Amino acid sequence: MTSIMTLEQALDGTLKQAMKDKDGRTADVVRMLKTRLQERRTAKGFAGVVDDALVLDVIGAYRKQLQKAIAEYDKIGERGAAQAATLRFELEFCERYLPKGMDEAAVRALVKERLAALGITDAKQAGRLVGDIMKTHKGQVEAGDVKRIGAMLRLRDHRSRRRRFRRSHSPGRSGPRTCERHARHRRSRRLPGRNWGHLSGLCFPLTRSCRSPS
Repeated sequence: MTSIMTLEQALDGTLKQAMKDKDGRTADVVRMLKTRLQERRTAKGFAGVVDDALVLDVIGAYRKQLQKAIAEYDKIGERGAAQAATLRFELEFCERYLPKGMDEAAVRALVKERLAALGITDAKQAGRLVGDIMKTHKGQVEAGDVKRIGAMLRLRDHRSRRRRFRRSHSPGRSGPRTCERHARHRRSRRLPGRNWGHLSGLCFPLTRSCRSPS
């Protein structure tokens, strides 16, 4: 029965081949990943096993650091061009092992679906949303993107519900008409609307003088 090679074993094999081929760049990035992995293995309180999920987590964390470093080197132009090129090589190497990331549209659809499924409407529950999505899509989405898109969708839904509320509560053709006489008097004397039976700018036919002619 043939055993399945783990990611850690695959990295070991890649390192041996890189050393054999005298491929210094590949050997350097694999050594860096193995160092990070060893730090996790010997971290205080770690009692788990070094499985593929942990290896992917280490590679994903290193990818984030590479992305930030590349952006910083790009800012200084030619002086950082050589180092940025090296880091881009390492970034491409890491991405071979990681799941393909979801684009903005796919993340938005996922967040919208989970918001509805979990019934989340409060910003205080953002952590619950992020935790739910990262549990099943870790490595494919960034927690920051989930939080940002979730806040945007909640705001959009809030505005939509507010517009619907305003439309449903605005007077139609059969609603109360504005009393022009009292409205002019109100504007001229700056009296509060309640003196004339006004509610939100409308004069309800509370008295005979306010009633519109039939």
